[in-house]
Amino acid sequence: MSDDKKIIKFVRPSKKADEIREECLNEALNIMKEHIEAEPMENTTKEEKPKRQRKSKVGKNISQIINGNGNVQVGVLNINETKKTPKPAPAPFPPGTIGANATLKQRIARLSKDLAQRRIDFDPSKNFGASQRITLNKLGLSKSENFTTIWHMPESEGARIVKQIERMIDNTYSGRNERASQKDDYEHNKKNLFRLEREYLAKLGYEPKSPEVVAYMQEKFGTTSRSKLSLAEFRTWVAHWRDMLKQIYGENF
Repeated sequence: MSDDKKIIKFVRPSKKADEIREECLNEALNIMKEHIEAEPMENTTKEEKPKRQRKSKVGKNISQIINGNGNVQVGVLNINETKKTPKPAPAPFPPGTIGANATLKQRIARLSKDLAQRRIDFDPSKNFGASQRITLNKLGLSKSENFTTIWHMPESEGARIVKQIERMIDNTYSGRNERASQKDDYEHNKKNLFRLEREYLAKLGYEPKSPEVVAYMQEKFGTTSRSKLSLAEFRTWVAHWRDMLKQIYGENF
């Protein structure tokens, strides 16, 4: 061959290029691993804070923090505490007084309330306090005193006080009407007749609309309506039931 011709000799590589690249990559990874083990990299990621629980402070200030669904709500409620001092139990009444006798005390209180209500019904301008002042005055006590003054009076005065209040009740307008209405010859108005009819029938086990009562009214007066009865007929009707009670229970039914 001529010297001008170059001889090209192809040398077959011992390793493929892919294997060389893989070795280089593995070597780089090993170096990085050794570096990480020697000096751990600082964790730059922000640590997630634990969610705060709902707090409730009991006292003068109440704070609530609610964290849910990514929304945070904070509320503050101010409460002014008021401590109530329990009322002391009332001191017992001394032995031998009206207040120490529960039965006598309740009876006087009930009569006084009944008397006051009757006075108010007759004269609405009066009130319970005014009635009690009148009662105190008639019992010989000062109007300026409290009605509870009676509870401190001697128990022996109880019977007198009861009789006096009962006498006051009898002398009211309604009391006089009640006493008069107990007489057989008393001529009641229609309002009282309706009331007496209900009372008499109830003691006999009937009601104004009971079939036996309605049938008897139809038989006696030819009607079942009390509004169609004259005042004299209504009095006769009520007197019939009163006479029946007298036959069963006597005069003091």
